Amino acid sequence: MKFSYHFPAVRGIQAKREYYIAMVPLRLLSRLFPAEDEIVLPEYRAQRRINEARIPEIKRYILDNRTTYVFSALSASIDGGYQFTPFSDADVGILEVDMDSVFLINDGQHRKAAIEEALKEDHFHRFLW
Repeated sequence: MKFSYHFPAVRGIQAKREYYIAMVPLRLLSRLFPAEDEIVLPEYRAQRRINEARIPEIKRYILDNRTTYVFSALSASIDGGYQFTPFSDADVGILEVDMDSVFLINDGQHRKAAIEEALKEDHFHRFLW
């Protein structure tokens, strides 16, 4: 038996490949997406370096707009096993991802870092994360 994550998801096709859109609770971001220095080889990290100066501004936006903040999606790749099970003939269903898979953010590293900082500052998690 394999353990897996189950995400409600929407399936789409781009360049003849399947892609998925899923909502993930913000408090799980650090578990699903580990620090990149743990999974990205050093020769590739230089191209993905985070500009730390951007994080406080994004964090402040989140904390000042707890019920109205809006973000664009984080884009990520999955290195591991997954399976999409649609509900009947729809492109809506459940994306099942093996827990030993590695998730890598391709776009949204600054937003992820700011969300993690906002969660640390908001000790009581007063908003629905």
